[in-house]
Amino acid sequence: MGKSMEVSWVMDHYRVVILGAAEVGKTSLIANYTQGKDLSYKETTLISSYYSIYPEKTIRLDCWELAGNERTRTED
Repeated sequence: MGKSMEVSWVMDHYRVVILGAAEVGKTSLIANYTQGKDLSYKETTLISSYYSIYPEKTIRLDCWELAGNERTRTED
């Protein structure tokens, strides 16, 4: 799958926000997709950038991870 590395050119650039409750696997989901790693635990990174190189193109994926907490939730 993808690799974290410097690339001098990028064909496609995506910015993704991952939202979810605390400790549900947001960071592990990103690591699995970008690095092909199945992680049972990975410390949260909050902001991460990955390059994925495929035979037909290279993409850059910037990920922002946000966990909901009581301070940011609105009252219903």
